[in-house]
Amino acid sequence: MKKTFTLFILILLVLAAACSRRKNSKDELGELAYLERTDNMSLTERTRILDSMYTETKTRPEDSLNQEIMKVIAYRYYYDDEMDKHMSIMRFLYSSAEKREDSATLAFSLYNIASNMEARNVLDSAYYYRLRAQNIYEKLNDTLNFGLSLHGNARVLFIHGNFSEAEAEEIKAIRLLQKANDKEALNDAYVSLSNDLSSMQNYDKALSYLEIALKGTHEMAKSKIPEEKILWHRQNIYNNMGVLYDKKGDYATAIKFYTMAMELNTQSDKISHALFLGNIGYAKMMQGYKEKDYAPDLFESLRILDSMKESYFKLETEKSIAKHYLHKKDTLAAVALLRKTYTEAVKEQSSNDEMEVLSLLAVNDHHKGAYYSKLYFELNDSLQRAERAMRNKFARIAFETESVENQNKSLHRRVNYTLWAAIVLGLFAIGTVVIIRLRARNKELLYIQEQQEANEKIYSLLLQQESSAENAKMEERNRIAMELHDGVINRIFTTRFNLMQLETEEGQKKELLVNELQETQDEIRKLSHDLKESFTGDESYAEALKQLVSRQQETKGPVFDVYVDKFINWANVSPEARVALFRIVQEACTNAKKYSNAANCNIALMAQGTMVKLRIWDDGKGFDIKKTRMGIGLRNIDERVKALGGTLNINSGEGKGTVIEVIV
Repeated sequence: MKKTFTLFILILLVLAAACSRRKNSKDELGELAYLERTDNMSLTERTRILDSMYTETKTRPEDSLNQEIMKVIAYRYYYDDEMDKHMSIMRFLYSSAEKREDSATLAFSLYNIASNMEARNVLDSAYYYRLRAQNIYEKLNDTLNFGLSLHGNARVLFIHGNFSEAEAEEIKAIRLLQKANDKEALNDAYVSLSNDLSSMQNYDKALSYLEIALKGTHEMAKSKIPEEKILWHRQNIYNNMGVLYDKKGDYATAIKFYTMAMELNTQSDKISHALFLGNIGYAKMMQGYKEKDYAPDLFESLRILDSMKESYFKLETEKSIAKHYLHKKDTLAAVALLRKTYTEAVKEQSSNDEMEVLSLLAVNDHHKGAYYSKLYFELNDSLQRAERAMRNKFARIAFETESVENQNKSLHRRVNYTLWAAIVLGLFAIGTVVIIRLRARNKELLYIQEQQEANEKIYSLLLQQESSAENAKMEERNRIAMELHDGVINRIFTTRFNLMQLETEEGQKKELLVNELQETQDEIRKLSHDLKESFTGDESYAEALKQLVSRQQETKGPVFDVYVDKFINWANVSPEARVALFRIVQEACTNAKKYSNAANCNIALMAQGTMVKLRIWDDGKGFDIKKTRMGIGLRNIDERVKALGGTLNINSGEGKGTVIEVIV
């Protein structure tokens, strides 16, 4: 139960971190989807894949998506009980976040280190690391994760028997989780608060919080939480209600809630089914049922837990069966089972079970009763001393953590003051040198700027000349095609028609001449059509684009690659739009060669409904769109797109390449 809850908290933290990620490469997004599919693999295969992906991920740049991949890998390791590997990733994330002063990732890694420590039962360290995460989340105003951290440490306090302190921390957590409106986490917090109160024997108040939690499961459905999770929460609540009524002595009501819990389980979770069955059997025994009506439930519960090799949970069932033997006056069987249960409780380090078994042995083992009484009192004294020591230790951890943070703040302020003083003096000294150099550099820059403007004008004129030549070529093609169609074809048609009307005795020769004229007419019509469509047809247009990109390829420039979607409906694309797209590709390729320093440049022409989308992207040095003045080439592209009533998007950044998208 504890580990299931911890896994749920880790999932919440991963999702919270995912909200802030930026867009990255398709390969890394594919890795996230692939990681999701590892759940269905064998443990050996999943471990092999996770190890390989973790080794590769560590070598990549430390961006947000890469961190998320590492977090998902760590979550899978935790799920598979690979605690050392899980800890290794969290230590790596912690070190990386500390260097980058990334508070959110720092808090996330601290929280996970705490969960790892808690799984290893190193509770003081778990408390310490989660307290540090809690303090960071509070500063970040991250209400959800702040509340989850309080909830986690309240659980640690509960395990160590600090019930009143656990109650206080849980109430703080509930207030924060209410603000965050996280239904599932809030439900768990109410159940934990009920456990705190139950341990202090405040059963009625504990029941009231379980009733609140039960109502909350109906609110979960509105939050699109899966039905199986909601059912799991309800059966857990029903079982806890049964335990409370059991402690109050109301065994009939306890049986009702245990039965409701078991009905929701439907044996899908065999361990939970065995626990519910054992609880029902014990409550029936205490209610006064006949042995045949309750004993089978107890022994079936023990059989299931034995078959599952679940040594911790079967302690409760074994105690119930021992009480069953005592109930039927079979003291020998009861004592034998209690001795066995005591050995298992010591092995599992379950102090509460040890205490209860020792108390039963002290009363019922007539041969070694005094010995078990002595063990009982010694264990009770040691637990009280350990509880006081741990309570003091937790208080000391909280105090020392706060003291260290205050010292760090003070040291940070002093370092900042010293640093700013050094910066001011350095700037004053550097400023004098810079001003002198700027004056000399200014003249040089003016000259370079004049040269650049002159080069841009020459380049613009060359493009305009090339465009004019291409337009003239198209106009001449269209003129020739029109002349062929309207002049020569019409004359041949007239001649063929007149020849068909001509009466002659040589019918075979006449038919031969008519067919020859028909073939000539078809050939000229095809030639006219080819001239007209040579640049605007479907296949020829794609080929023209590929030839254009091929001509742009140079030895030292970027490697160009072009793709034309075969599903584009060219009937919806005007000749003007085709020409404009052709020129935009030409302009973009030229810019990539001149300015980008890219290794690769990709061009894709794709169908988008009734529109056509042109996407050109490279992996070059990019530029800051807000700071860089738009050059002639980009202005020409912008003007062509506006003339067609289309949309233009340019996305770039320093060191991130450039993406141009046109939709017409």
